[in-house]
Amino acid sequence: MGDRRSWWERFVSMSVQGGWTDKMKISELKIKTSSAVRNWRDQLSKHVQNDWKRLSREFKRKYLKARTSESERYYTMRQKSNESAMEFFYRLNEAAVKAGIRYKKGKRDSAHHIKRFIKNLRDQQLKAILRNTRFHNLDDLDRGAKVAHTLV
Repeated sequence: MGDRRSWWERFVSMSVQGGWTDKMKISELKIKTSSAVRNWRDQLSKHVQNDWKRLSREFKRKYLKARTSESERYYTMRQKSNESAMEFFYRLNEAAVKAGIRYKKGKRDSAHHIKRFIKNLRDQQLKAILRNTRFHNLDDLDRGAKVAHTLV
């Protein structure tokens, strides 16, 4: 996803710097994309193919938007191998907000959020420490995870 997004940003930047007309943008997009993208483009109606705003909107919708919902992303999130426990915790919090999960306010949502964080930790020792600790809220977990992380 990131590669496609940066390619698109470079393409748009080049078109602005080059002062391309909409017709030129359409032509350059056709030239600079893979055959799969060209085949997708050819399936679009002529009024979309020949209108830069519509074509770029469809291109972004098809190739630059995430294919999973925010809640699906939250419920399937795992700690990355190069990510610390705290980085994962903050990333999970952000995903919860985007998914509309009220983990800061509701006791039940907060408890589920804490369990989800602990369950998806990669460090088994830290996971064991946190599982055996009672957390009343997310601030407790935040402090506990920082302390436990320094012990591990």
